Amino acid sequence: METTEQIRNTSFYSNSTKKQFENCLPPLWIYGEGTTQEIADTLKRPINEVVGRFNECAKIGLIHIHTSRPTKLNSRTLKQNTNFILTAFGKETVKNTMAFKNELQKAV
Repeated sequence: METTEQIRNTSFYSNSTKKQFENCLPPLWIYGEGTTQEIADTLKRPINEVVGRFNECAKIGLIHIHTSRPTKLNSRTLKQNTNFILTAFGKETVKNTMAFKNELQKAV
């Protein structure tokens, strides 16, 4: 059995991966994909903050961003419907992080 310190030092669970996981992957792991508004509501964060976080995750290939044309919601409102989709690399990162959390709980 590895010690807690050894588990903490595993390569996939670096600070940057931890930050990326906490910032944008859990809601996509839960839903598989989601729009800007759905994820902002889930995280209870402003849409601009969500878009910033997800753009960072997209740059390193954790998610794919699909932007559709603006959708008319009612006669006065147009909303940009951006869909975020978890990539295979993103799914692998989430699985590794979940496995790490489980190992850490067992070691404590």
